[in-house]
Amino acid sequence: MSPMKPYARAALLFVLPCLPLAAEEQSAFAELDEPGAEIPVVLSASRLKQPQSEAPASVTVLDRELLEASGVRRLVDALRLVPGMQVGYEEGHQQTVSYHGMADENSRRMQVLVDGRSIYQPFLARILWNDLPLALEDVERIEVIRGPNSALYGANSFLAVVNIITRHPADRVGTRLSATQGGRGVQDDLLSHAAAGERLDWRLSLGAQADNGFDHRADGSTHHDDSEAYFANLNLSYALSDADRLHLAAGHKTGTHQISGYDAAELSPYHDKDVDNGFLQLRWQHEVGASHEWYIQASASRSDTGEDWRTCQPGLFFSDELATLYDADAAYTDRLLAALSRGRRPPEPPAALAALAAATLARAQVLGAVQACGEVNQDLVESRVDLEFQDSLSLGQGLRLVSGANLRREAADSETYLGGRVGNDIARLFGNLEWRFAEDWLANAGATWERDELVGTSLSPRLGLNWHWSEAHSFRAVIARATRTPDLFEAEVDWRYRARDLQPPVNPGRTDGRFFVRTTAFGDLSEERILSRELGYFYRRPESGVEIDLKLFDDRLSDLLEGNNNFGDFLIRNDGRARLRGGELQVSWRPGEAWRAWLTYAYLDMDELSLARNRVTAPVHQAGALLHYRFAEGWSLSGHYYWLDEFLRARHEGLDLRLAHELDLGGGKALSLEAVATGRLDREYFYDRDNNYDRDWTGFLRLALHF
Repeated sequence: MSPMKPYARAALLFVLPCLPLAAEEQSAFAELDEPGAEIPVVLSASRLKQPQSEAPASVTVLDRELLEASGVRRLVDALRLVPGMQVGYEEGHQQTVSYHGMADENSRRMQVLVDGRSIYQPFLARILWNDLPLALEDVERIEVIRGPNSALYGANSFLAVVNIITRHPADRVGTRLSATQGGRGVQDDLLSHAAAGERLDWRLSLGAQADNGFDHRADGSTHHDDSEAYFANLNLSYALSDADRLHLAAGHKTGTHQISGYDAAELSPYHDKDVDNGFLQLRWQHEVGASHEWYIQASASRSDTGEDWRTCQPGLFFSDELATLYDADAAYTDRLLAALSRGRRPPEPPAALAALAAATLARAQVLGAVQACGEVNQDLVESRVDLEFQDSLSLGQGLRLVSGANLRREAADSETYLGGRVGNDIARLFGNLEWRFAEDWLANAGATWERDELVGTSLSPRLGLNWHWSEAHSFRAVIARATRTPDLFEAEVDWRYRARDLQPPVNPGRTDGRFFVRTTAFGDLSEERILSRELGYFYRRPESGVEIDLKLFDDRLSDLLEGNNNFGDFLIRNDGRARLRGGELQVSWRPGEAWRAWLTYAYLDMDELSLARNRVTAPVHQAGALLHYRFAEGWSLSGHYYWLDEFLRARHEGLDLRLAHELDLGGGKALSLEAVATGRLDREYFYDRDNNYDRDWTGFLRLALHF
């Protein structure tokens, strides 16, 4: 892949003069506090604004200061700051995030939201982290619910919920232009402009990103995983009246990623994957009064992935006769091909297959050992349309209620994976009642009723109890049930490659042909289930700058989807189970205005494990520490250390260092320079044996101008 085109940077500079000047800053997004103010509440645990000490869940809040201090280039890497969460890579551009290790390459058991909009892809139940049309600089904070929350966000909020909350346009008006250059081909550019007026606040961000991924594979060959992408993101907030506000968000990202190749049985050599990912979101928010508000939100998203390449196989493999025989009896077809490959006598077919077997042998004699080459693809289009209503009401006497409904249509279209288009309709009702039944006691009871076209109906309840022992100390107890429904791949797969422009042709009168192997879903699948029990302790004393969150958990997982999901070897059933027990600790400490420390530790014990397909390996121990210091005259220095004892057969240990300086140019203008060095201290492969770097250390420089 070529490096980022020179015209990409020129385009960003060209549109800069076309943007209007910013107006005066005014009020921020209704769900957050005033722009730039500290937010001492969490929004995602119960869909109500709550102090963290009253949330019915363990919550990690990665605020803007932490995100900047961590020095991460990609949003997903910031999740290493969350206790119990692991971040890895399948390719240099395909990230995998797991909580408690219960994930495969597609992170199927975790819900991810951007401003309340699910970005969970319906076909492979994956999160396209690298294809989000969103700049890290536009993220205000990330809330991570460390535990099941199907009670409010439906199935697939199974182990954790990540809610990415973007920055309101009025938070920092003006224009920001930044360029990043570094090792391993890192080359990023961003142009963002935000304005605020009497009624309208808006921000437009345009960006480009590129890097060379990993250096070499396990066999020493070059890792074919370069990536480049371009994106646009629009965020708009319009006040219709004092009580009504419209929020509109839209984004599009297009890019090309190199793929190192799959198993030979999938016919896939090195090739490129083109991705177009876009969304549109509209929310109407109405404040009935000081104690009552509601919103209606509609969103639509579409992800279009194109993968095609030329492959060469024995001509017989693309013949109609062999494909028909395989559909009739795959086991006999395998025995027949094994005999032909060894020059042995073909096995006697069952009587019902006699004619098909004879036709196949006749075609084999005609084609002989000829090799046929043709174009195949793994093109896939995924889409989602979502409509949600939510009502928040204070009932007085310590009672608050949030309730709502959600309708969703999911669809996927692929000739290769599905033989066409399939869809799924989902409807859900949700609610959470918060009851302060005594001065120091608070209860939360929530549940979601959901009907999924693929598996039927389910109910996911959660009950939380919080006790404020004193102003600084509080305890919580939570019990929850949650589900994860099969994705469209697991439930509906009909996987077969079709080759076009076959040379030489193998089917009379045509230049196309079906590869004989066909993979279909087993069917009759049900939801995965979890029963989660948690005890927690929260300590916060502002005058000391210390905040502590401790979690002890015992999770029982059952009916987990288990088996093989490979091409030609696909059998998924609800046979898996696991028990996860352990503890997590996170500490935030501000010993002074200049200092910030962030410490995490997680312990996990896996028991009763009966899984092979999924990447359930998780470190027994993992820890992290971030230390940030602000010097005088705009300088700051931070370091982030993380360590996992054994994860996917390797120890992981890394250190990220960041030195930054911001120079006030006066008149609202500022120039900032940031230098980041990232190093691996373990000298191991990264998550996958094929992910290797030639050097342990690399870095990048970022220059940004705000005016």
